[in-house]
Amino acid sequence: MTAMTAEANFSEIIQRPKDTVARMQFNARRGLLLRRRDEEDLYLTTAARAACHLHPGSRRG
Repeated sequence: MTAMTAEANFSEIIQRPKDTVARMQFNARRGLLLRRRDEEDLYLTTAARAACHLHPGSRRG
């Protein structure tokens, strides 16, 4: 079974930031794919989770 990524339109994070970011908490991957109309999509995650991916050997708090 594949973990699903939460998705939202970029405008949603501008209009309803708390509700949109809250979707990460209920997501197995703990990230949010932000779809943009005319630009490359963005992936939003926590700083701690990003640090684990940037420095896989280090463990942070």
